[in-house]
Formats: sequence, structure tokens, C-alpha cells
Amino acid sequence: AEAIVEVPLEEVPLQSKRRHGKTIFVKSKYRYGFAGILGIGTPPQNLSFIFDTGSSNILVNSAKCTRIVCKLFPSYDSSRSATYRPSRRVFHIKFILLRTLNTLSRDDVNLGQLKVPQQDLGEIVDISSGKMFSNDHSGILGLSLPGMKRKGTRTFLENVQLTYPHRRIIMGFYFRPIGSDKGGAFMLGKINPKYYHGPINYYNIDDPCYWKLKVVNISIGNKPLKFCKNGCYAILDTGTTYMSFPNTHSDDIKEKIRKVYQKAYLKGEELPSLSFRIGSQDYPIRPEDYMRNGNNKLTLISQPGMRGNKLRDRKKNPLIILGQSFLSNYFSIYD
Repeated sequence: AEAIVEVPLEEVPLQSKRRHGKTIFVKSKYRYGFAGILGIGTPPQNLSFIFDTGSSNILVNSAKCTRIVCKLFPSYDSSRSATYRPSRRVFHIKFILLRTLNTLSRDDVNLGQLKVPQQDLGEIVDISSGKMFSNDHSGILGLSLPGMKRKGTRTFLENVQLTYPHRRIIMGFYFRPIGSDKGGAFMLGKINPKYYHGPINYYNIDDPCYWKLKVVNISIGNKPLKFCKNGCYAILDTGTTYMSFPNTHSDDIKEKIRKVYQKAYLKGEELPSLSFRIGSQDYPIRPEDYMRNGNNKLTLISQPGMRGNKLRDRKKNPLIILGQSFLSNYFSIYD
């Protein structure tokens, strides 16, 4: 089958500061995301969205939001669309740094040459705490499995499958390596081989919500982490910058990584990789990827660039989140 669509992804900074009464955006290795263009409505209103395998619905900054913070970013204006269908349903979503109030509506969505009619949208009409996404992107395109979706809604991927029933729904993500000036790419329908080399390793997914993998073990250098000595679970999340470990183990893991790293640094040895074994394959990432560093230079006082999380799957297993610091090392496919 021919590719349905290939969309370039641009790096966008996610951190903002106030200076002289103005909002400026700060490019930081540990506060960035990758966004692509989605057209909402008829005629299409082209807006920038974070492409996120860690959530399921489409959220978009709405022109109906009267908060000043909403006015700082491009918004979707339903009054300009001939295919808009309103709804009286509302729902809240709580993120790490913000909480949003959303009204449920429907409108046509265009991704490249792909048109998906009457897609469920969450229009962000209020922000009750925290800050907006802190950039010129206008929302999130959720690309997780349908178990996470709002009741009574249809995910973008479900709608693509209904609209194009004979197409294979397969996605590919390419993120430029940390330190590179290149952007990224998103593919839907067929994988472009120019973005990777070597074999592709496939792993079965048995979770209704997440792109979740069974991790056999995790090691820093040749030192295994006790947290995963009997195996653990990780999800691939293209909408997250950091890696994130369960809160109950996060501090111990960061301390272990920091000690092994500093020991190698002081001895002048090769700095250790952080490696995840999935199936029979090891997936290492470099210190440049898992350590924070000022001015893109590793030092003795560099610290692990990780967070804690409270996330669990439906079987109550704690979850590791593998974000772009991991995914920028590999070409990932979601089939």
C-alpha cells in the first residue's frame, strides 16, 4: 500500500519565561517537543500539534477560551468552519502542570492529504490551573490505543480506520538525535526506510491503553538496577521529553545512575550507557541523552534527567515512561 501521509515534525521549546512584561520561549534540551501541522475544520485551520502516543484524544486551544493565557497561542475558531458540530458535553483533563476544561465537539480533520470527517475534538475552553502548553503549538494529537479515550468518543486512529478500512494503520516516528539541527517526521500508512537502517524488532502489545513493552532488565554500565531485576514495564510516549520512573523508586534509581556516572567520570573512563533490555535485544542510550548538562557539555555535577510518576496500568503495574530522550536514539513503529 502507498503511504497515507508523511508529516514533518518541528522541534518546539516548551519552557517559557516572563521578561519585561513579555512571554519568551526558551530552547532547552530537557524542555522540548516535536509538533506537526493538523488542519481543523472547513476550510482547514492549520495549527501546530504535539503528536502524542501517550494520550488518546485530540485537544485544541479554542477561540472560546477567554483566559489571557489562551490568547497567547493560535486557536481553533469553530465559527469559521462549515463542518463544525457542537456538543453540550464537557470534561476535565489534568496534566502534570495544568488542568483544562474541554467541550466535546466534532469537525473534519486534515493530516497532510488525509481527510478524516467528523472527528471528536476536545476544545480547551478554560485552564483552571497551571500554564498553557508554553509555545506556539495549539494542542495535542492523541495517538495511544483506544482504551484511554473519553467515553463516547472515537480516537483519531479509530476514525482513520473507519474512513480508510482497507489501509493498514501503522505509524512511524523519527526524532532527530539530541544535538542535531534536523527535525523529525511522522508517517501513517507506510514506513519510509530512509529514516532507519538495520533490522526492525517487533514486540507484542497486550495493553488496551498504552504502547507498553515488557522490559527484561535495566542497567547502567554493567550495573543492573534492582527495580527491574524481575522485569518491569515501560510505555513509549512521544509527547514526553524525559524518561520517568515510578515515584516509589525514582530517587533510588537517580542516585544509582548518578554514582555510577560520577565514578566513571572521576576515573577518566568511558561514560556508561543506560541500557534497556526488551526481549533479547539491548537498547542503550548515551549519557548525553539521560543526563542533564549545561551548554550541551557533560560535567561531574551533571544530574540524571528524569522524573517520578504515579502511572500504573490496569493491572496496577508501575510504569516507566520512555520519552524523547530514549526515542531520539531509535526509529519507533506503532502497528
